[in-house]
Amino acid sequence: MSVILRWLWRANPSARRVLAAKIHDGVNEGVLTNPHIAAKFYPYLPHRTSYLIRPPSRRRDYRSELVVPPRELWWGYAETPEQYLAMGQLFVESMKEVLQTSGTPVQAYNKILDFGCGSGIMIRWLSDLAERGDVWGVDISSEHMLWCQQHLSPRLMELRRIVRPGGRLYLTIQDERSIELCMAANHNPPVAELLRAYDEESHFMSTGYDFFTINRTPGQGGPGQAQVFYRRDYVRRHWGLYLNVVSLTPERYDIQTAVLLER
Repeated sequence: MSVILRWLWRANPSARRVLAAKIHDGVNEGVLTNPHIAAKFYPYLPHRTSYLIRPPSRRRDYRSELVVPPRELWWGYAETPEQYLAMGQLFVESMKEVLQTSGTPVQAYNKILDFGCGSGIMIRWLSDLAERGDVWGVDISSEHMLWCQQHLSPRLMELRRIVRPGGRLYLTIQDERSIELCMAANHNPPVAELLRAYDEESHFMSTGYDFFTINRTPGQGGPGQAQVFYRRDYVRRHWGLYLNVVSLTPERYDIQTAVLLER
């Protein structure tokens, strides 16, 4: 039997290719969906064995207005280009306000990294800082990174080192205030319904929690995008072991809370 199987394997290169592709896809899917494996990356067109990235339709003068990304890269932030631009500008102004209140304005930094930049909704509004320093962005989604490389570089660049001693991290999280706003004001009905259902299952609102995740279905945005919620005292207690928690400011990124950390 083993001789027959070896002969069939050697005599059918097309079957070998099909089997190899299925094994590759299975392993790839297993890695991407395993919550215990870190440092993952969502590849561009993962169902394809090859792809081609064409140059932008026209060369842009990077000193002029930056182009707006296509709608499919907005990840539900807005319904129109005007809303997309206005929301990014609002988020950056909120970040600047938190930094200013902390005593160190954003102008004091000559290197800025947006960790999880998506299609550059925020870093596009830091172009004035890129004139005298570096503004970088990084994201798990290669589709977003490819677009940023083509349309925001070289004025806005992609990735470098993370944080130097004395450097600061500005990030946003969903916390108990986010839950309160989401459920009380019905700000996001689908997520509010998920929260109510999960509370019936786990009673997290009455028994307490450090953090939890709901809707953890693999995917890039939309229904497959996981929702993670933290308690502020957990952030101070646990994250504070590694970085100084300078401030937590509610409602700085829509219903999300801004966290300012310092190395």
